[in-house]
This record gives sequence, C-alpha cells and structure tokens, in this order.
Amino acid sequence: MDAIFAYGTLMRGESRHTVLASAGPVRIVAAAAQGMMINIGPYPAVLEGDVPVHGEYCEFEDLSELLPRLDGIEGSGYRRERVTVTLDGGGQAEAWIYLWNGTIQDGPRILSGSWRVHRGRALNPG
Repeated sequence: MDAIFAYGTLMRGESRHTVLASAGPVRIVAAAAQGMMINIGPYPAVLEGDVPVHGEYCEFEDLSELLPRLDGIEGSGYRRERVTVTLDGGGQAEAWIYLWNGTIQDGPRILSGSWRVHRGRALNPG
C-alpha cells in the first residue's frame, strides 16, 4: 500500500479530487501532517513547519501510474516528499505530500492549517 496526503484541491469535494478518485483509493480518512500552510491564490501550499496541516490520507494499492500524473499537475512549484501523518482516530502512517518550493512570502499564512476552514467549506464528498 502507498498513500498521498491531500490538503487542498485533491481532497474530496475539491476541484481536482477526480484525479485521485480515478485511481481507486482503498480508503480516505481525515489526517494531519506537520507543516505550514499558505494561500497562493486558488489553492494552498504547504511549506516545512511544525504546526498541524489538516487534510486527507488517501491510500492506494498502487501509485505507479498516479504519481507521475500528480507530479505533472503539481509542476515545478512543488516537490514530492514522504511525511508521517496522524490519522483521525489515532495511529500514524507514511504518505507522499507535495511541498511548496517557494517561501512564506509567496502568500498569506492560513493559520487554521485547513484549506476547508479557510474557504468556509464543510466536507462535501459529493
């Protein structure tokens, strides 16, 4: 098994979730990773940091086709790294995260660490 930690437009109910859904996730659960979230326009970015960033742990049987596709979507502004996430309800797991290659000056900080809270949107997996 392998996983993606989604914290923005790849989460359920967001504009790019269909990319993850098309790869057939085994499970998706709320989770948090350490970082620092900023708003860079129509989507968030996460930099290395030490505050909780809230998102979703998306587990897959095989990421061999999905990762290159996500790398292309995220582009040169992001780099893919492994992180430990804390799953909602307890426990930890390893997942890939896309970290911003820029700096904190690239956008205002999202103090809640949650893209959904920042945008005033409740989960709507629809």
